[in-house]
Amino acid sequence: MAQIALEISDPGLRLTLEIMLQAEGHKITEDAPEVTIADSPAGAINALSASQSLLLTTASGISDAVNVMHQGVYGYILLPLQPGEAGLMVSRAAANAGCGTALSNDMEEPPLSLAEVERMHI
Repeated sequence: MAQIALEISDPGLRLTLEIMLQAEGHKITEDAPEVTIADSPAGAINALSASQSLLLTTASGISDAVNVMHQGVYGYILLPLQPGEAGLMVSRAAANAGCGTALSNDMEEPPLSLAEVERMHI
């Protein structure tokens, strides 16, 4: 799975996303990430020099997300978070970067539900 850097200012959102991504097999790191998830357009653009980047945004911020995609940001993750969406977008961004993470139609096991992730970590 992918190595991910999180540039998220809200501690609760950062922790939630970290737990969701780790439950899907991704590793959170600051060193040599394959994908960076940022909560600001500027952060997503700044991360482009080191990795693929994704922007966290609300529905009202989609136009900003599309604008940064024109500047090279791979895509966006819509808030509020939906189980499986962040992991899917990270896998796609990592595969696009050529790091070897590919999507598979025949997954060995289905992704964990939000309730299962909460039960594991609470």
